[in-house]
Amino acid sequence: MALFILSGLNFATRSQPQHPTGTAPAPIRPESGAVPELAGMLLVQPPADLPGGLAAQLLAPQGPVQWLFLLLVWIAAAAYSLRLSGWIARPQGHRGTLRPRSHEPPFHEPTALSIGLLMGAIWPWVIWRHPPTGMALALIGFVAVMSPLLRRGGKGVSVSLGVLAGWITVVTCAAFATFLDLNLGTPQTLSALIALLFCALAALAAQLRIGAPFAYSATMILGLLGIAAATMGVNPMIAMATTIALSVVAATLIRVAT
Repeated sequence: MALFILSGLNFATRSQPQHPTGTAPAPIRPESGAVPELAGMLLVQPPADLPGGLAAQLLAPQGPVQWLFLLLVWIAAAAYSLRLSGWIARPQGHRGTLRPRSHEPPFHEPTALSIGLLMGAIWPWVIWRHPPTGMALALIGFVAVMSPLLRRGGKGVSVSLGVLAGWITVVTCAAFATFLDLNLGTPQTLSALIALLFCALAALAAQLRIGAPFAYSATMILGLLGIAAATMGVNPMIAMATTIALSVVAATLIRVAT
């Protein structure tokens, strides 16, 4: 947990990540007709471009609201870790080892958390220099954090777990966009659109699975809102796609709530 927070803080306060060639990765370039009103409303400072693509925007905040969101994620990671270790009271029915189905082995939640946070601490430093390895690490972390959320199916899911899982989903999809851009040469806008499609589908499936707990989708909505605010002034197409993905997540949240 401490490594995850320290690594994230160090990354967020450093200069933009480097491409494998030693140069900065291609930014998301501005398009004509861009309107940054939403960014101004959210106190986000819209840059002239978006160095490093979507992943860098989430991992290296550009404005106070984005910083507060990242701070919320770190607090959630700390609270979830302390809850599993017994320092914070757990909700009723919440146990560190989930009861397996008849044919499944026991699932140890603290181990999954440790793996997820470790991968989350490492992959941002790797993906811009070796995209396949960084993407693999991000996926391992995503699976590790999402496993306890999906296995619980809404029973005993804490707010901290929902926040952490929501953040992991958004940032993994952003990492996927970076992977497509750097490793496969996919145009940056198309990479973002594909990643946002997967983000919306993942949120839809996960929220329908867990049901009533809303922290997961609420966190994803905040993360997508941050992406929309950061891209509105430089690439309206990505901003529009982000808004659509945000609407899908919000609609799913309303559906399970009613």
